Amino acid sequence: MRLTVIISFLFVALSFVACKKTDYAAAVKRLEAAAASDPKPENSAALIKAYQDFVQNMPNDPQNRTYLSKIADLEMKAGNVDAAVKALSQSIKNNFDPEKSKPQVLQLASILAEKKDAKATAPSFLAAFSDPAQLQTMGPQLIATSRTKSFDTTTQRLDKAAAANYVNITELYAHAFPKEDSNAEQLFKVAEIANILGKHDRALAIYNTILADYPNYEKMPQAMFLKGYTLDTHLKKFSEAKLAYEAFLAKYPEDNFAESTKFLIANLGKPDAEIIEGFAKKNKK
Repeated sequence: MRLTVIISFLFVALSFVACKKTDYAAAVKRLEAAAASDPKPENSAALIKAYQDFVQNMPNDPQNRTYLSKIADLEMKAGNVDAAVKALSQSIKNNFDPEKSKPQVLQLASILAEKKDAKATAPSFLAAFSDPAQLQTMGPQLIATSRTKSFDTTTQRLDKAAAANYVNITELYAHAFPKEDSNAEQLFKVAEIANILGKHDRALAIYNTILADYPNYEKMPQAMFLKGYTLDTHLKKFSEAKLAYEAFLAKYPEDNFAESTKFLIANLGKPDAEIIEGFAKKNKK
């Protein structure tokens, strides 16, 4: 008799949960259709609320990961960066899976590294994980995968989305775990990618991180030179470039780039035509 009562109670409880899920799912579907046909702020806000209600009332449902990502997308469209970060952090912390959470981790990295400052937001990135070991395991995997995907072997071109992911996850990971020996080389690689993507301020910040945090890095001369080159060629900050070039020459006067650096200093800010004319006059003498 007692067993029958228990089974009946469980059946009723499970049926109630199933009905609740159906109700919340129906609300989500209805509001998704409304937002798709008319993406006005009111519809987006209502859809966000529906996603939140589902997640709150169905905390263990596997659909939550998707809904929290969608909340983040909608919040970003509305310019609510902090709300997007909160949604993704909730997804990663509460629904972590070594494979299924990777898109949310890359999405969070993109927001924190590009919309904010990677060094300043690295603690927030790390805090999205209930255990730092989760990021220590997943981070190198994401870095390697993003690096591989950055170059499209079919088109022989850079895949900008994958390349951006590569820069973002690498920079945040390095700031989250600054003592890892492999960081300097990874940062050196993504600084070049950042310049190719036109993210010159990001490239400069990455070179500054290398110079400040990894003084024994074997490619320190190249990093110092490329900092100056980024300031000079890409950012047109000639006074800062001159200081960077001079710092490079003072520390590495015999480096292979020393003569090129002296030439660059002598021609800072000059248009190409003027430099070519100078060459021509010099060759006539």
